Amino acid sequence: MPDVVFFESAMAQLGPFEKSPCLAVAVSGGADSMALILLADHWARARNGRVVGLTVDHGLRPESADEAQQVGEMLAAYGIEHHILCWQEGRAGAALQENAREARYALLDDALHRLGILHLLVAHHRDDQDETRRMRSLRNSGDIGRAGMSAVRYLRHGRVLRPLLTLRKAELMAYLRGRHQNWIEDPSNINPRFERVRIRKDLAQDGAGVEPADIHRAVITRQQAESRIGQILARSVSIDATGMAVIDLAQWRETTVDNPDIAGYALGHILRVVGGADHAPAQAATQKALAILQATPDISPRRMSLGGCLIHRRGGGGLICREFGRMDVRVHILTPERPLLWDGRIEFFRLRDEKFGQNGISDDLAVAPLGVCDQSHTKEIRAALARVSAFPGGLPRQAMDVLPVIFYRDSGLFLAPLEICCGSDVLSAAGCQLPLRGAEKTTGIFWRFLPPAPLWGGGFKIVAEL
Repeated sequence: MPDVVFFESAMAQLGPFEKSPCLAVAVSGGADSMALILLADHWARARNGRVVGLTVDHGLRPESADEAQQVGEMLAAYGIEHHILCWQEGRAGAALQENAREARYALLDDALHRLGILHLLVAHHRDDQDETRRMRSLRNSGDIGRAGMSAVRYLRHGRVLRPLLTLRKAELMAYLRGRHQNWIEDPSNINPRFERVRIRKDLAQDGAGVEPADIHRAVITRQQAESRIGQILARSVSIDATGMAVIDLAQWRETTVDNPDIAGYALGHILRVVGGADHAPAQAATQKALAILQATPDISPRRMSLGGCLIHRRGGGGLICREFGRMDVRVHILTPERPLLWDGRIEFFRLRDEKFGQNGISDDLAVAPLGVCDQSHTKEIRAALARVSAFPGGLPRQAMDVLPVIFYRDSGLFLAPLEICCGSDVLSAAGCQLPLRGAEKTTGIFWRFLPPAPLWGGGFKIVAEL
């Protein structure tokens, strides 16, 4: 059963933490998350820190709003701050649990950013891990998948920590009973409509999960594989500020020639980041794309699309960029009220300051990809850009089309990658309306490439048992 000593040990393996740590805890009100937040609260207070409970109301059941309020009332008894995050787009249908999971983590990640918290604790436990391994085994996920969930993973604004992976659900329930703390039962946890519930039932019936020796072997294999993947990415791949991946193909071939499976996983990481996806494409599809990068320059084809990206082989280099046809090409309004996460990958932030209204642009601005401009205008921009900047100027048309343009009153104001190199001459040559002192100085706009996960998250982590 968990206690202070157990949790101290588990958290020590997931550090480092700041001097007075602030932890967010995803708490649904179920036994798992209630046990986690009480353990985390004791741990944080002992270090002059605090915890914040975050409850996602998916709105999929009539009673969900009341349950979220009930969680807040239970946490208030311990003096724990609580926030309810509502999923406004919740709908029943195919892949409901997967969509709800993606929405849940997006809401939690936004809350981390808003509250200035770096660590998000989630209550996945050993039973959850067994279910995950069984599901991945049924899908033939390979050694990396069979290792299960990592104790650490990264979001845009923080990291997810799973300190309870060595504990059974029954132990967490016993802990709460010892503290005379109730919890909420979610009926979806016993609904056979969902795959995980069916897997849970199967595991309960056959009485065993994956053998410990097999788990250990899978974990070691995954850690070794991910160490190699990290070396491949570090030596041969760079991510441009616009979110394009540039690959040194000589280095790539040298570091991947003896292991196509590892190369496929490495390519999957790149595609996930550049495409702004939560997951890499399936390995079978990735291996086909890998063949293009591995081929000699005279072999065709030299281009293919996968995972919302275009993969180009260009002589001794490779380029992976976003695919225009997979983007949301609607015009999005950029206001000072809140950041705009454009295309799920690039965050624009506009400062609210009186000087921008007096000396620059006071109206709302719009963001859209360059490819929505008329053909003659984009051709002029590309030609002018090539005279100033070697990298963007040398990009193929498909790569240029996905670059974001800031529009002011239906006129292109500036191309986002030029904010970092003051491209006013480029845009004036292309006939764009320009502020005199550089776009970021008169509009207060800043931007950064912000994919759902980093190119490399440091590899698979476990929490060792006491």
